[in-house]
Amino acid sequence: MLCFDYHGMFETRPDYWGSNDNWKNHPYNTVHGGPCANQNAFFTEPAAQRLYQKRLRYLIARYGYSAHLLAWQFFNEIDNVYRYLKPSDVAAWHAAMGDWLKAQDPWKHLVTTSLTGSSERPEIWRLPQMEFAMYHSYAQADPAATLPGITHRFLERYAKPMMIGEFGTDWRGWRREQDPHLRGWRQGLWAGALSGSVGTSMSWWWESIHSEQLYPTFRAMHDFLTPTGWGQGQWEILEFAPRGKAPAEVGEPMAGEAPFAVTLPLDAAWGARLDGALAVADADAASQSTARLNRFVHGTAHEDLRIPFRLNAWLTNDARLVMRLNSVSGGAVLTVRVDGEEVFRRDLTDKDGGSEVNQEYNEDIVVELPGGRRSLEVRNAGADWFNLDWVRLENVLPAAYPGGWKPSPIAVGLRGERQALVYVVNPRASFPANATNAVVAPWPGATLEIRGLPAGRHQAAWFEPASARRLGRPWATRGRGGSRCPLPGFAEDLAGRIEPIP
Repeated sequence: MLCFDYHGMFETRPDYWGSNDNWKNHPYNTVHGGPCANQNAFFTEPAAQRLYQKRLRYLIARYGYSAHLLAWQFFNEIDNVYRYLKPSDVAAWHAAMGDWLKAQDPWKHLVTTSLTGSSERPEIWRLPQMEFAMYHSYAQADPAATLPGITHRFLERYAKPMMIGEFGTDWRGWRREQDPHLRGWRQGLWAGALSGSVGTSMSWWWESIHSEQLYPTFRAMHDFLTPTGWGQGQWEILEFAPRGKAPAEVGEPMAGEAPFAVTLPLDAAWGARLDGALAVADADAASQSTARLNRFVHGTAHEDLRIPFRLNAWLTNDARLVMRLNSVSGGAVLTVRVDGEEVFRRDLTDKDGGSEVNQEYNEDIVVELPGGRRSLEVRNAGADWFNLDWVRLENVLPAAYPGGWKPSPIAVGLRGERQALVYVVNPRASFPANATNAVVAPWPGATLEIRGLPAGRHQAAWFEPASARRLGRPWATRGRGGSRCPLPGFAEDLAGRIEPIP
């Protein structure tokens, strides 16, 4: 996929890496004798378009012959510099240049562009000139649960193929220390392959994959998928029984159980609109927290992003809330309320005067808590945001969930003419939950309820995704348009092929 330009060509400020501010060097800039007085003129100035078409004509002649060329890509993450651009002009330019490129390319390669993962622009993806859509995913919490939903939404809204064209557990680098056992990376690969997107999620940090020689992970996926005919024929989204939303409050405490401590990872996405309430009934709450709580706690500067940050738990008399403070933007005021009453307040100065998440504090803030069933709320009474790496609750009493609710494995899959393909993740291992733990407690005795299979008996063969090693004997199941499929005990994840029994 040959990318012509990237957002840094229009940027004026150095980025996280201290570079990519290339508008000052752009040959179309009037400073260098070009036709563009500002960045948006690149998309509206007729002289700039004529120059750009000459460049496209050369690139078609130079590279169009290659059978290795999947597609032309106009931009990488052009919306990263929308503060300098008018989105409607960018969309109109993509339509016009897409038409021109298609008319000039005798090999009729596909045409696309890309945006950041936090931005979905219908005015771009609804253009017929953009022949497949693109999504970039970084620091995505629970990738096996969230990426399929994003893929399904794109396929339904835009009725065209969709690629997860960049993927990483962190946008700043490979950061192996955050995913030492490669669970998050592997979950992203399999979630892409079995969600209906174009291939796996495409890992951005290819040089680290190469230097660490991680190709056996791809080989295992190849060995699992090749016998299925994946990539050929007609495949549809496989449906599962809903997992059910976790309660926001705990039930009654469990008699005779010892107190526990739990570190809760948080969703790292800017602008995430989560419900902001988590019941902490046991240590497995760590597998749910990224779906409920965000690292950015906003103040009055972003009223639309001021979602709650609430915890509900049974506490002993010496319980504590520990918050790892990462960074602050523009000044903030961190407060903690217990049952609606403020028990802690601290003004947070923006030490570096910037808006980067860069460990400017890297400090633990500790709040002592009273015993009993308590509702805790972390709030920002200031202007701009503060960012937390994680929060930890100490000396929590185990409790039941109301209505007998229990967490269940995460599943994604496709259904073809002859079989169904399934990828299943232990919620205790759903990245970033327990990511640094070498051993994750197995998930025993689970059952997967699959919907949409033909009536009759089916056989499920299960494999270890990291190695494609077969796990035990096949399991048989019966259903009428759906099947309840028992899962073998597993620690991290499973890959399954489900076929009808003649």
